[in-house]
Amino acid sequence: MVAVACVAAAVATTGVQGLAPMLPAMQEALSLDDAEVALFTTAYLLPGVVLGVPAGLLAERYGRRAVLCLSLALFAAAGLAPLLAPSFVPILVARAVQGAAFGAILALTITLIGDVLTGPAQAAAQGRRIVAMTAGEALLPVVAGLLVAVAWYAPFGLSVLAVPVAVWGWFALPAPSPSAPGRSAAGRSAAGERAARPPSTLRQVGHSLRDGGIIGLQVLAFLRFFFKFALLTYFPLLAVREAGLSVAATGIVLGAASVLGAVTAAASGRLLRRFRATTIVTVSVVVTVVAFVVLGLSVQPAAVVGSLLAFGAVDGCYAVAQNVLVTEAAPPGARAAFVSLTGAVRNLGKLAAPVACGALAVLLPLPSVFLVMAAVGAALAFALVPVSRLETSLRPSHG
Repeated sequence: MVAVACVAAAVATTGVQGLAPMLPAMQEALSLDDAEVALFTTAYLLPGVVLGVPAGLLAERYGRRAVLCLSLALFAAAGLAPLLAPSFVPILVARAVQGAAFGAILALTITLIGDVLTGPAQAAAQGRRIVAMTAGEALLPVVAGLLVAVAWYAPFGLSVLAVPVAVWGWFALPAPSPSAPGRSAAGRSAAGERAARPPSTLRQVGHSLRDGGIIGLQVLAFLRFFFKFALLTYFPLLAVREAGLSVAATGIVLGAASVLGAVTAAASGRLLRRFRATTIVTVSVVVTVVAFVVLGLSVQPAAVVGSLLAFGAVDGCYAVAQNVLVTEAAPPGARAAFVSLTGAVRNLGKLAAPVACGALAVLLPLPSVFLVMAAVGAALAFALVPVSRLETSLRPSHG
């Protein structure tokens, strides 16, 4: 089950990292302006904000296996559809469909791991999932770059990788049982998946949102991707324009930061045996805020490079610790829906970061934008207090 989750999450990266090298060639081939190129990514991310919870409800009612495998098949079909599209508008429609499937895949791969593991064991498995995704993020741009040399649209074909994973998942994952719902020591049993009804599941998720700790978890989910996509969008501009780094050097630094994130994600299981998840998230937020402050105050190459590497190092363990907290805090019988809600919040952070940074960049110098982002992060860090209390309440039941 964990292996399927890790590979499915890695394959899902073909929708962004697997297409990034194609964008300049697509822009030229289809005569697109910069705003239209931005729509190519927005159309992919927006459905994950809107349709995340419905995907989770379907997984509660019909089972993880059915919804995950269907999502993988839909991801592949929608990813291949642009090969037959006559113009840019049908491509955007296909991207929106694929983005909806992408959101479901990421949420369900986290959920599958949380269903069968808890505590440090879950952290180790969530870490392997992050490592698998990082490997995809590192390898796919290289493959896509080679495919662009064949034809600008060839990278769309990478989506076909989801088909064998869907078949594997159908045979490897357990089918939901019609017996009474319940939860084993390893997590909620598959029997409870079909017994839960969407209205009841919605009430459980809605009731959980009355807890300050649950709200805090959503704030932390938003904050991580708000920071990450702000850096992905504007760090290259800062590094090249302000710090004088070459494009190649900037790419190497971004790659090195991703590798550091994979290393710390892989070590998260051991870290969680020694430290609370909230402690790891707190350190990650503090380091991230400091990194943004440094980027705002100094454009010396060493400071710029060091700040990004520090962010990369803490991002991996931030991701794992937050995933563990979300899956263990989920209401009984509503884990898939709850994790899908968190996925929607994360996607909102991905969308909000470029918009906010772009608006700020119109009014302020680029280094000042990073200072404002640091202030936002520091202000939202108050969410750590109720999350810490929530984790304390979870400890007796999770060991």
